[in-house]
Amino acid sequence: MGHITAITDLDKAIGKCMAFMCESLITLAANEPFIRTADSKTLYLDVRRNDEIEEKRLEEKPFLHAVCTLEDCTELIEKIELAQNMLYVVPGTDDFSALRDKSTPVIVFCRSGRRAGKAKEQLEGMGYLNVINGGSIEDVQKALANATKK
Repeated sequence: MGHITAITDLDKAIGKCMAFMCESLITLAANEPFIRTADSKTLYLDVRRNDEIEEKRLEEKPFLHAVCTLEDCTELIEKIELAQNMLYVVPGTDDFSALRDKSTPVIVFCRSGRRAGKAKEQLEGMGYLNVINGGSIEDVQKALANATKK
């Protein structure tokens, strides 16, 4: 009896993983045209950990950074709230002041797109209107590279 439960649980876990992978591919396919046509007002938001950024950075565009996990986007919320109340940007810090305007286009990315999805939900819950889950950093870099080819 225990084996059947374990197999059923495994099937559920595999099903969730496959659903996430399909959702990620659909998200990328749907959002790549937006990323390719993004203008200078578009903000790029990296929600990976610091060590992940040290391994691979988005070199093509300036980006903002706030660590998010699947359970917690506190750092992102705090940086946005601080920017709402700031009179000027402290040198050497990310300038989240552009996020005072909730219609600012934001492309969120991470390692796989999952944390970006969580950050997107958080931003939309705060009233932001133009938030795109760009997927992984590689997805965003590929879309930006395709934009320069055209």
